[in-house]
Amino acid sequence: SLCDWSSDVCSSDLREAEDVGSMGGRPSMHVGLDAFEHLRVVDWGDVDVIAGDLARSHALLAEAAGFALASGTIPVVIGGDHSLSHAMLEAMHGRYGADGYAVVHFDTHADTGDPAEGEPPHGTPFRAAIERGHLRGDAIFQVGLRGTWPTPDLFQWMREHDMHWATMDDVMDRGIEDVDRKSTRLNSSHTVISYAV
Repeated sequence: SLCDWSSDVCSSDLREAEDVGSMGGRPSMHVGLDAFEHLRVVDWGDVDVIAGDLARSHALLAEAAGFALASGTIPVVIGGDHSLSHAMLEAMHGRYGADGYAVVHFDTHADTGDPAEGEPPHGTPFRAAIERGHLRGDAIFQVGLRGTWPTPDLFQWMREHDMHWATMDDVMDRGIEDVDRKSTRLNSSHTVISYAV
C-alpha cells in the first residue's frame, strides 16, 4: 500500500490496523503524541502484482511510488520481499536523482549480491541501484549486518563504493544511539528507511 501523508483522507483500514481494538486516542508511549492528530494518512490501495513477472510488478510499484513522490507525499510500502527496494530506489532516483536521497537499511544482510553470479533479486537491490547510478554508495547506511553474508569479497565491494554499515556487534557494543548518530551523517533531506522483518 502507498500512504499519502499530506491528504485529508484517512483510511479506515489503516486506522483499524493501527487501532487493534484500543479505546480512546493513540498516543505513542515513547513520545506521548498521537500521530493521527499530526499527520493526514490515506491508503492508496494495493499495487498490482503480476504473478510470475517480477520485472512488471517492480515497474508497477516504481510507477505508483513515483506518482506519490511527484505529488509531494511520502510513500510507505508494506509487504513483499526486499526485491521491492529495486522499485523504490528507481522511484527515488527518478524524483530526486542519485544525489538527492539517502537510504538507511535495517537488515541482517546487505542485499549487495551480484545478480551476474545468480543472486536472487531480493539479495541485490542496493548493489543494482549503485551500479545503475541510481544511488550513491556513500548515501547508504546499513544497520544490523550479521552472520555469514555478506562475504569478505562483498564487503570489499561495499568499501570500494564507499558504503557505510554497522554490524549487529557494533550495535551491541556501541549502542544504537551511536549508530544512529552515524546514520544522520548521510545529510539528505529525502531518506528511504528500509526494514527487513
